[in-house]
Amino acid sequence: MEYWAINNTLNHLGFNTKFINIINEMCTGNKLKIITAYGLTEEFKTKQGLPQGSPISTILWNLFLDPLLHWINEGKEGYNIEGYLTNILAYADDMAILSSNNTDMQITINKLQEFCWHYGLEIGADKSKRDKSIYTNNENNPNLKIYMPPT
Repeated sequence: MEYWAINNTLNHLGFNTKFINIINEMCTGNKLKIITAYGLTEEFKTKQGLPQGSPISTILWNLFLDPLLHWINEGKEGYNIEGYLTNILAYADDMAILSSNNTDMQITINKLQEFCWHYGLEIGADKSKRDKSIYTNNENNPNLKIYMPPT
């Protein structure tokens, strides 16, 4: 994730400039070594991005995704579970989109794609699979087809 995306999100959420500058310092110019089967690599400097494995990375990632989740939740799309409309489940970088019909599913997917395109993120095609048994109003609908152009 680009550091400007973190800045954009923190600004949007109302964090002050001093705090944002501290976060930028933490996310730029880190020095790393990679563990390989042959030992450690030479140290190298990262240009930008969230430091992997750092506790702050998880918090920043959640803050970054928060506007997307709110945007998706603003819609009337989703699946009714015990009287609650649920349209997306998210944990770290894993998401499950829920919907009761094709049209609503596509609306939510379009929002996700727009967010990803804006921030230069990619949806991992090898990880992103739709369950072969999709249910609409508790009836199996094997003809459900949702177009999601490649990113």
